Amino acid sequence: MDDTFLEMADVLAEGGFVPVALGSFVAHHSLMTNVAAGRPDADDLAAVRALAAQVVEKLAHVDGAEAARVAAVPGNRPYRAFGGVAFKPEVNAGACTACGLCARACPTGAITIADAAATDAGLCVSCFRCVAVCPEGARSIGGGAELQAARDAFAQRCAARQESWFSL
Repeated sequence: MDDTFLEMADVLAEGGFVPVALGSFVAHHSLMTNVAAGRPDADDLAAVRALAAQVVEKLAHVDGAEAARVAAVPGNRPYRAFGGVAFKPEVNAGACTACGLCARACPTGAITIADAAATDAGLCVSCFRCVAVCPEGARSIGGGAELQAARDAFAQRCAARQESWFSL
C-alpha cells in the first residue's frame, strides 16, 4: 500500500479532519482490466459494511476527536515519489461528438468541455474514467503490445485473490 494511507491521513489532518479508520477495498482495475473482474463482489461489500459498522461503534464510544484517531497509519515520510503511469488515454478526434461526458467524469479536470477531444497529460492520472464513459468509443487506452505485456505481468503478480483490508 506504499505511503497512500499516510499521505491521505496527513492531508485530512491538515484540513482539520480526524481520520478514524482506513480501508483498502478491491475493485476492478481500470487499466489492468484482466485483474479483479467482477469486483467488488458480495464479500468485498460485506467488508465495507463491516468497517462502516465498526466505525459507527467506535465513534459512539469515544470522548473527543483525539481518542477516535486511527492508532497507526502505515507509510513512510518522506512519501515515496509517484513515478506516474506510462499509459494515457488516446482520443480519436474524428469519433468525438464533444458531448462532454468525459470532461464531466474526469476527476482532475484534465479534459475540458470546451475541448473534449484533448487531454492535459500533466493533469491526467490515467484513471481511464473518460474511456469508460465515452458513448462513441472515441477514447481508448492504447498502448498495444506494451500495454498487453504490462497487463500480463500485473495479472501474474496479482493472480491470487486479494482481500480488502482496513484498520480502526
